This record gives sequence, structure tokens and C-alpha cells, in this order.
Amino acid sequence: MLDIFDNLEGIYTVTDPTIDKHRYLDGDLLTEDEMVGTIKSLEMIMSTISEQFKYPDEYYKQDFVADYFDWRSYKRKTAISDEDFEEIDQKDEYFKGFLITRLSDYFGIGFPTISDSSEEEQDLMLHMTYRYFLIHIKRNMKAFVKNAMNQLEETLISNFQNTQLNDVISESHPYLNETGVILLHNVYEIGNYLISYGRELSIEEFLQLTMSQKLKNQTEISVIEQGYQDCDMVGNFVIPYLRLLETYRDSYINSLISQEIREKYRQ
Repeated sequence: MLDIFDNLEGIYTVTDPTIDKHRYLDGDLLTEDEMVGTIKSLEMIMSTISEQFKYPDEYYKQDFVADYFDWRSYKRKTAISDEDFEEIDQKDEYFKGFLITRLSDYFGIGFPTISDSSEEEQDLMLHMTYRYFLIHIKRNMKAFVKNAMNQLEETLISNFQNTQLNDVISESHPYLNETGVILLHNVYEIGNYLISYGRELSIEEFLQLTMSQKLKNQTEISVIEQGYQDCDMVGNFVIPYLRLLETYRDSYINSLISQEIREKYRQ
């Protein structure tokens, strides 16, 4: 399971083996004193994750699963008795069940072999899946628009090349060539086309189209791809995730399409 796990050397910056490495994908380690002062309660962490699934655009870049790893690490470091450790393990199972349920309810994903995996493998799979869908939501949208428009460039131009433009429209975009003006005039229709195109993609094709230009979501995508290849993950999330992305049509996706056109068809 998860062969990629053996190839993640250097991605994490852990030097203290007593602290969970998953907390530090994007930053430096907290000192023990800093950790004590920043630990959130388990109830608060789970509550904020529930809100994040409902409103991912309001919480993107906020890694609450990493906060959970902080909580678990701190609890284990301060545990005294066997009963303390047993309680932590029970809460770990409860938290992971909660996260699996959320991923299933919102994106139709299942993890049929996770109970047979080590804690480290479970942590990696669930954390990277969570990060891909929620932490990287805006990065995924931007990459999808850019990569899909590049892939479909000839089709989009062909579909809209007969658009009739009057002089007022053309003169309002003097920095664009004619193709750019035509496409910019059809931003909403292009959005419809991209979303319809996305619905026909396989899981692997969709993941590759959401790979960011600077590969900042590469680790998450690699773990998910490996999970599906090994049948440790099941369920087609493409349509549910596109349905979520579609709710940001007016607030974000249309502006991404416009931006891509302005950058690519400048004269």
C-alpha cells in the first residue's frame, strides 16, 4: 500500500521524531512551548473541519487536519498511563472515521482497506486527500481552467469563431487580438464547456488537469493516484467535485477564464 510513502524523503521538514511530521508540509516545526500554546481542542478541530467542507473558499489554506496531528502528538507526549494512550487511540479512530465520512458524503470517496493500514499510512492517505480537495481548492480551479483551455484551444476557437462582434466590443479590448476578443465575449459559455468537458474525464485525467503549474499540489495528487491504483481508494469524485467548483462560477471561475484569455491572446 502507498508505495509513494517511501519516496517522500525531504518533503517533510521533521527533525524531532516525537512530533508528527504531517503538520509541517508548508512550514517549520513548532517548538514544544509553541505547541502547548496553540493546541486546539478536538471538538473545535472537528467543528471547523465540518464548516470547511461546507464553505471551503472561506477556509482554504487552513489545514485543520494538521491541527489534529498537533493535538494527537501533544496528547501522546503528555500521556501518563496505559488508559491515557488507549483513550487517544480511540479518539484517533473516531476522528479518522469522522473525516472519512465527510469525504464520502461530499465527494463519494471510500477507503476500503484503511483499517488494514498502519497509522502512518492512514495519516498520509487521509491528510493528502483532505488537502487536495479543500486546502488546494482554488489552486485546483486555476490549474483546471488553464490546462483545460490549453488542451481545448482549437475546439474553443472553432466553437466561437463565428461570433459577430461590433466595433464597440472590439474597441473596448484594444490589447487583445481578434481571437482573444471573441473568446472574452463568450466567457460564460466557455465555462459551461469546460465543466461539461470535465464531467467526461477519468479520475486520472482530472487529477492531471488540476496539477498546478508550480506543482504545489503534486504530492497530494500522487498519493491519491497511488491510492486508486492500489484500490485503497474507491469512488468517482469528479462530478461531485466539479459540482462544488461550479458554485464558484461567478465569483472565481469566470475571472480565471478571463485572465487566461487576456494573458494568452494579448497583441
